Amino acid sequence: LLSLRMQPGTTCGDIRKRARQKITTVNDKIEELQRIKDALDKLATACKGQGPTSECPILEALESERAHK
Repeated sequence: LLSLRMQPGTTCGDIRKRARQKITTVNDKIEELQRIKDALDKLATACKGQGPTSECPILEALESERAHK
């Protein structure tokens, strides 16, 4: 945003528009991170924290997700 100050013809309206675009980008990232957090919460709840890593439901879910991509 600060770099726009140096561009000739830039108005406060231009800065405001760019700020709103950044806000949208940040909100999208927050939503994505919240989805990731929610998924990890569910996985952590499903894991009893015992047994070998070969039977870990968290790792199994992550591997399954990676295989689908």
